[in-house]
Amino acid sequence: MASATSSMIGETTSQPALFGDVHDFLAALAPHRPLVCLLDDCHWADPASLDLLRFLAQSVAAVPMVLMVTYRSDALTRRHPLSTLIPILVRESRATRLDLRRLTDADIHALVTARYTLLEADAARLVAMLDARAEGNPLFLSELLRTLEEEGVLHATDHGWQLDDLTQVPVPLLLRQVIDARVARLGEAARDLLGIAAVIGQEVPLALWASVAGTSEEALLGTIARAVET
Repeated sequence: MASATSSMIGETTSQPALFGDVHDFLAALAPHRPLVCLLDDCHWADPASLDLLRFLAQSVAAVPMVLMVTYRSDALTRRHPLSTLIPILVRESRATRLDLRRLTDADIHALVTARYTLLEADAARLVAMLDARAEGNPLFLSELLRTLEEEGVLHATDHGWQLDDLTQVPVPLLLRQVIDARVARLGEAARDLLGIAAVIGQEVPLALWASVAGTSEEALLGTIARAVET
């Protein structure tokens, strides 16, 4: 099948023909079994790929296939081509949009109790830590749990799971890498200011931040705006 697909694309000489070939390929597969076609991280897609997405969204209505598209809403600016395409897809193809929101305390509790057999007091302690550190972000939650297991703070016993001291849990490596990559986009001066803010704490009084950094509150506002956007 892979060789047939490569041959099909290799012989295509124009974009409309390519789009038609992709549609025909999917339509030929679908009658054998229903398809779920996942297009992941479309905030990185180029304009030609988004044109293909629009074409498929319009043309697969009669095909037993679910076309699922994922993207990061915080990665889209007003000028991003996907930002313009989304309302078009909703209008032309009756697409359903699902916003993935942060997990609530109840969601985190359900996740913890489903994965670990803990004493209720330990489960409550773990949920409180996860809520405070991850604020409902699913990626942060999963990486924190993985780190807790790797560090032995959360470990299995013959009678279930045991939770030890949570005060010295490190920031997971993947999260450090994600944060470092985003902060690096802001430049060295902004990175230094954000480093000071991180030392102050989760909530940073603007006056205290300016005093410790040796700058004015007004000078910090531009850094704040850029950091929030990033």
